[in-house]
Amino acid sequence: MKCTYCGSYNVVVNGDGELVCRDCATVHGAVYYVPAVRGHSHSASGRVWSLCMSMDLPFGLCRHAERIAVDDTPEAALAAVIHASLERGSPIPMSRALEMARRLGRDRFGNVVSLLASTLRRGLRERVRMYAVSAIRRLAVPNAYLVVHTLDEMLASLDMRKVQGRNPRVVAGALVELACEAVGVHVDRGELARALGISRHTIRGNVRILKKLVALRERPLV
Repeated sequence: MKCTYCGSYNVVVNGDGELVCRDCATVHGAVYYVPAVRGHSHSASGRVWSLCMSMDLPFGLCRHAERIAVDDTPEAALAAVIHASLERGSPIPMSRALEMARRLGRDRFGNVVSLLASTLRRGLRERVRMYAVSAIRRLAVPNAYLVVHTLDEMLASLDMRKVQGRNPRVVAGALVELACEAVGVHVDRGELARALGISRHTIRGNVRILKKLVALRERPLV
């Protein structure tokens, strides 16, 4: 889809089921069908939606799978779709899942099984940490070890019931920004949003919320 305001094709479905332009933040309204993803077929979100369209899956299941995908590989997208179908109580036929997995090739089939097993074992806290650490690595954040240590402190103090139902990628982005701020490291919000496949505006809103929910130990100035 093309943004009618700025002309960008960087239009995605956010966590509220709305079409939003990542470049200018224009909201184009709610969607009630699986949208065609143009220009993002190799992003985590794009791969999940493309797979869902090819399998003719319900919109809600596709949104759920988009939040679960751990990276932008085809096998991660398939593992996320299978996981989402199991969590929502409407598992897709195993024959269809196996058919899609075989198309990836023998070498990648094992990756699908491993990713599916690992995502099924992970709770919300683990998924948030996984997305956050992945973004920190992608952005080559300075003092990464200290940032991750601070992030772990925040997660340990966070009551996950307060963020239940939120997109784990958005929570991860907000926590990364807060951890970097606590350590004194600058991270560009736009780059962080792109690394996580979300909107920078959702990070900003969640930073304000999570700042009230997390606790940090006092750190000596270095």
